[in-house]
Formats: sequence, structure tokens, C-alpha cells
Amino acid sequence: MSVNEGAIADSATPHPSRFPASTRSSKSPSAAPSWQYTIRKLLSNLSKTTLTDLQLSDLHISLAEEDESSIRPSLETCLAIDAFFATTTYQGNIRCLPRDFQTRPEMAKVCSERVTSLSTCWAQALGKQHSENRVAFQRAESALRITGDTRTQGVKTALTGRDVENGHSIAVLIRNRRRHESQLNSTELYTLFALADEQRLARPFAKSYKVQIMVVHIHWIQRLSVQIPSSFLDSIIRGGYNLIGNITIHRSPWFNFMEEPGRRGALRAIFEQFPLNTTCTLPQLPPVPTPKRKWDNDTGSGSTVKKQRTPRARGHISATSSVRIKDVQVLSLCSSVVPGPSQGGG
Repeated sequence: MSVNEGAIADSATPHPSRFPASTRSSKSPSAAPSWQYTIRKLLSNLSKTTLTDLQLSDLHISLAEEDESSIRPSLETCLAIDAFFATTTYQGNIRCLPRDFQTRPEMAKVCSERVTSLSTCWAQALGKQHSENRVAFQRAESALRITGDTRTQGVKTALTGRDVENGHSIAVLIRNRRRHESQLNSTELYTLFALADEQRLARPFAKSYKVQIMVVHIHWIQRLSVQIPSSFLDSIIRGGYNLIGNITIHRSPWFNFMEEPGRRGALRAIFEQFPLNTTCTLPQLPPVPTPKRKWDNDTGSGSTVKKQRTPRARGHISATSSVRIKDVQVLSLCSSVVPGPSQGGG
């Protein structure tokens, strides 16, 4: 969103010298373009403003629906996700989901927070173990903020993943409005532009930036994705008189996190642009020494040689403790963010 200190942040009436000569001759210098007024209105109440059709038109933004069949992660990604759903950790985690949120309205916020905690925890664990491009998924980072923004404090996200080399970014956030409201709100649009702005700073010569956000509302998750041309983003951030080009935001169907197909669909949507592989990145376990039985040391002369203890390397992991090591790693991440039944709401 335009946060240019001259054209947006300071005054509602741009100075005539900021316009090209052709623009000054045909348009009144006292009138700012309509898209700049739209931006100011959205920034004035970032958390609650919902964009109307007219405002989307002013910003050269259109919306498009996509079905689940259009989400096509790689085969390796699907196998890695399917393997995770077969673990005991997954079976234990889903018991933390509240089941009475439909009869207790006060549980809606708790449900959103638990769904967000589980989905981001799983995404971070899968990315850490199986990310093909070594993408780091960070939870509870500092707020995302567009360059030069002096009107807002930015947007806090639950998870952020960045693949700077290939030009992909994704974030997870909670929506505080009804699911059936089809229009975007200013928080979601701001987050998309903030992710694209990060890519712009890291890859200034790129022609476009692909960004996505996963929106959580109670037990539903939806993905918003867009490819933003660099010329369009520059015209917004720098506060040009006219916007250059347009963008289309694609919206996936809502995934029901209370059902396993919905959980699979949400994870596949997250990792479509962040491929996984089925080769675990954990280091190999050290070999387990096999101690000799004392009757194997019988010399045959009737005496038994005392068995000597085999020295074990420091940090040795036994065969029994190495079972389901992937599960232990995922559980160690999830247990710190998912409240147990004793904390209420479960």
C-alpha cells in the first residue's frame, strides 16, 4: 500500500510539481488520484476495514476463485505430508482441537488460535526436516511492514516462509471477520504487499513477486495467492499518480481443519510453492554396539573371562530411543504452543 511520505503520508493534496507535464495540463493539481484516497482510508483502520468492489477497482485489483484441483504440489511433497499423517504425533495433536466451538460461541477465538498453532507447528516441522530448498519457516516474527509506512504498526503473522532465491513468500494469519464475507480486508491486502516488498528489496531486478497468505477463521483455512508485477508494486509504494498494471488475487476453497481431508488440503496449499522431499535431513544415528554374552567368552578351560564394558560415545542414542525420531521432533515443537486439556477449552 502506498506509504510514500510525500504523496501519501503527509498531505492529501500532492504538489503540482510532482506530476508529469502532460498530467498537469489535463488534470487539476489540487485533486489526488482516487486510489490514493482509498489507500489512506484502508490504512486508517487496518484491522477492520473491508474493501468494497469500488475500492478494489480503484486499486486495479480483481478476485478469482480457484478449486482444490488447481493446487498441485509435487509428488515428493504429497508423500512427505502423507507420511506425517501416519505418525502417532499427528494422532495425538488433533486431540487438542476443541469440539464444542459450535455450541459455545466464546470458543471461536480459542479454536482459531489452536488451529493456527497446530497448522503452523506442522508446517515449520515439515519444512525443517524435508524442505527441498532449505526454506526456513519462522513463527511469531516481528510485524511485517511496508517500506516507509508511517501510518501503521504493520501486521503480525503466525508464520512466515521465504524462498528468496526462487521468489516465493507465504504467511499465516487469523481473520477476525465472518468466513462468508467474500471481500478482502485491508490486513490481508497489506500482508500481501508487505511480503512482495520484502522480495522487492531482496531481488530489485525481478519482474514479479509471488506471494501467498493462509487465512484462518475458527476451524476454516483459505489460501490467497497473487503474482505482483514489479512495476505495479513500485507505483504503489512510491506513490505515483497512476497505477501501472493490475493484479488478480486467487482464492482457494475453504479447508475444514476439523476433518483430515481439510488438514491435508491446507498443508498441500502451503507447500505447493515450497517443495518437500522424502529424504530426512536429520543426521544418521551412530551404530549401536552389540555387547557379547558372557558365555561367548568361555575359553573352554572351565574359566570365564570377565566381560569388558564397551565404551559408548558421548551423546549415544540407543536403538529403543531412536524409534520414531521424526515424531519426537515434531512433538517437541508442537508441545510448546498447543495448550493441553488441563488448560481449558479442550
